[in-house]
Amino acid sequence: MDMNIDQLLRMLAPLFGRICIGGYFVWQGVTQILNLSATIDFFTRLGTPQPVVCAVVVSTIELVAGLALVVGWETRIVAMFLIVYTALVSAIFFNGSSTALFVANLSTIGGLLFVATYGDEPARTLRISKQAAICSKKARG
Repeated sequence: MDMNIDQLLRMLAPLFGRICIGGYFVWQGVTQILNLSATIDFFTRLGTPQPVVCAVVVSTIELVAGLALVVGWETRIVAMFLIVYTALVSAIFFNGSSTALFVANLSTIGGLLFVATYGDEPARTLRISKQAAICSKKARG
């Protein structure tokens, strides 16, 4: 299979982008779980009802959804969920003091929009191309 640079980029860029964005959520989830008391304290300071439950739920969501993106499981659905999740978190917890974090969340939403659009399409295209090559070899004998 001969591939030019454009085809290679179209195949690999969405894959690596998905892994980077998913990895960000995995990192956040793991960090929050490993520092659960600090995560609980954060939700307590915000005045969140049930800060322990919120800390565990948020950490779990970020870890599981991030892993789903990294491994390519239901990527479009997971990305759309994370878009809504990130937008809600930004709207609920943005208090004007952390504009940089708010803008970073907007950038994350932008990346997730690409994942929601492309899903695991490059990986699927590669699998189909490999299957077609195998079938072609079998047909030629």
